[in-house]
Amino acid sequence: MLGHNLPKDIETYPENKFYAINDAGALKLSSEYSEDAVAIIVRKSNSDIYNISDLEREEINRLKKLLVTVGSNRDRSEVFFPDRYFENAELVGRPFIHGIFDCYTLLRDYYKRTFNVIMPTNIQRSWEWWNQGENLYVDNADTYSFVQVYEIKKNDILLMKLNSQVPNHGAIYLGDNKILHHMTGKLSTIEEFKNSYKFRVSAIYRHKDNINV
Repeated sequence: MLGHNLPKDIETYPENKFYAINDAGALKLSSEYSEDAVAIIVRKSNSDIYNISDLEREEINRLKKLLVTVGSNRDRSEVFFPDRYFENAELVGRPFIHGIFDCYTLLRDYYKRTFNVIMPTNIQRSWEWWNQGENLYVDNADTYSFVQVYEIKKNDILLMKLNSQVPNHGAIYLGDNKILHHMTGKLSTIEEFKNSYKFRVSAIYRHKDNINV
């Protein structure tokens, strides 16, 4: 996924090693490393993009960042993950991988890390389940002790309809008009709770343990 979503100017970027920076869920390129970097990018020959050296493996484990190798253009690329990346991934800056890193995964990890609320890892969800007669968020809310509320508070789950008849996107309200969420094809990010999102909210859910908080 990540290689196809790299900025278009990657093909003309003058250096062979550079960094992808999280820019409100999108990616921009930088020649300098910073804590906002989500991936190290290395340009290689097409035949070599599937290989990672010992030094590259050492670097991504030390920095806990992805490595993206890119060939002659951004359609020829491969992504390498640091050891234990999936279980320890930061909430912000995750690549979108449906069923592994998506909006549900982000909600699950947020509630586990913040409140020790356990939501299942292996919930079954096919791609575009919202167009196949399923309503996963609403149907499972009660099972995981979430109740519908009608006023937004910090840590609530905001369910949105994005070109769908049922809610197919979930975000966490962080307070101060900010949300944490993970859109298809983008990096997970914190951003302003804009009107374009507010108009799409169809339901608000709160964990039962937070009802009186």
